[in-house]
Amino acid sequence: MLPNLARKCELGEPPRKDLAMKSTLASILCLVLLFGFTTLASADGRTLSLTPDRSEISLVEQRNDELVYQAAVGEFAILDVSTEAGDFSRLMIPGFHSSHQEGAPELPMMNRLIEIPYGATARVEIVAVQSRSIELAELGIDHRIFPAQ
Repeated sequence: MLPNLARKCELGEPPRKDLAMKSTLASILCLVLLFGFTTLASADGRTLSLTPDRSEISLVEQRNDELVYQAAVGEFAILDVSTEAGDFSRLMIPGFHSSHQEGAPELPMMNRLIEIPYGATARVEIVAVQSRSIELAELGIDHRIFPAQ
């Protein structure tokens, strides 16, 4: 039995036309679907800078029992999206994630996974906040915020 398998591998089998045809049809179908979805919603994007700093969350200090992080938002991207339900704006911060509460506005948020030893108690303390309110209309954002899906 083994010599037969080895011989088949050495000789190889001619390519099957039916598999090649199915593969080609699958590729074409994927392209058609991708094109179809991109034409359902058109988008136009731009970037707004709030500070010269880049957007990031960084570990500032690490001790045995404490981690200190600092978050900064330097710029955010605005993507105007036209859908069948109307025109919306998506707000995105490079490197951050988006909220996922279905139907609520999709807003940028930061996530970090932190390993906590078994049996330990975690506590989050926000020691300082610097914030700034921005009227989106003053920045040329006239559409409703895109709802989370």
